[in-house]
Amino acid sequence: MSRASWVLTAAWVLLVGGYVLAALTQRNSPRLTAFGDVVQCLVALFACVGLFANSFVSEHRTRLFWTLLGLGCAAWLIGQSIWTYFEVVLHQDAPNPFIGDVILFLHPVPMIGALALKPHDRRDDLNVHTGYLDFSLLLVWWVYLYLFVVIPWQYIAPDVLRYGWSYDHLAAVENITLASGFAFLMRRSKGAWREVYSHLFAASLLYAVGSYITNRAIDRLDYYTGSPFDLPLVASFVWFGTAGVLAYRLRPAPMAGIAGDDRGVLHSIDGLVEFVDVAGLRGCAQFSCRSYAGGVTGGGAADHAAPTSGGSGPPAVAGGFARIAGESETLPSANGSSRKAGVAGPVGGWRGA
Repeated sequence: MSRASWVLTAAWVLLVGGYVLAALTQRNSPRLTAFGDVVQCLVALFACVGLFANSFVSEHRTRLFWTLLGLGCAAWLIGQSIWTYFEVVLHQDAPNPFIGDVILFLHPVPMIGALALKPHDRRDDLNVHTGYLDFSLLLVWWVYLYLFVVIPWQYIAPDVLRYGWSYDHLAAVENITLASGFAFLMRRSKGAWREVYSHLFAASLLYAVGSYITNRAIDRLDYYTGSPFDLPLVASFVWFGTAGVLAYRLRPAPMAGIAGDDRGVLHSIDGLVEFVDVAGLRGCAQFSCRSYAGGVTGGGAADHAAPTSGGSGPPAVAGGFARIAGESETLPSANGSSRKAGVAGPVGGWRGA
């Protein structure tokens, strides 16, 4: 076997195989927690190394493509490292709320931005400078969604369950967007690039599934570090690294340009991303709107928020949810509802993926 094959075999056997063995045979304990945290950092580091290894090629778009993918995994590694510091070094729970929520939520954004570069396309008229602008707008868009859909349940109308539900499903939309983009590129490419894209698609899809499963387990209080819930996430990062190592070995060259009469298809990936984003936002917005209305009328965590005046605060946010989601019902006003004077503390905490 080649050196690359040995590296990949060792990664899958030692990292994934070792995690499977520990998760299925060991009970929750400080030793298992330390093992799980360290291995999760190692698999993310393996993905970063495999992806960044391709960032030294001569073709500018290809170099930027792999750099953005590596940055996405590096962002996840940063969030996981902070969590590992609290659990392994300080032997205490992470603070609540935890900055890792935002880092982990935004880590797929550079990877989604990489999709628009289409490194398999040889055409010269794909403007990289426009791609920088697109990436900036993409980052602002996802930050806006996070502030609009998730943050209200953390600070404005604190509710742990609704915060978790909103975070989980908005992150799922983000991860599905990434997987859908790789599926599109896989269908539009041939040869070595199709093989590379197929690995990236499989890794991103596995991550999307594993992330959702883990986040829901956290909300149900069933999760602990080193549990079987971590297995899809661990395997997905090793798979990302595998795609990077494979691309480094194959050195896929850009394909011939797309025919002029098919040029409109080039923008399909942008339309796909927009469609998935808007559809996901509509679903999250509808839930947030209705759940806030239910919390005001039926009692719940939202009832403990401080009263507001002048149309600001949770009712204004809920009204924004309603407008985005196309809702027609009228939401109750905070001034007309019975609320306790106390303000519930902010909710949040570590999201596993």
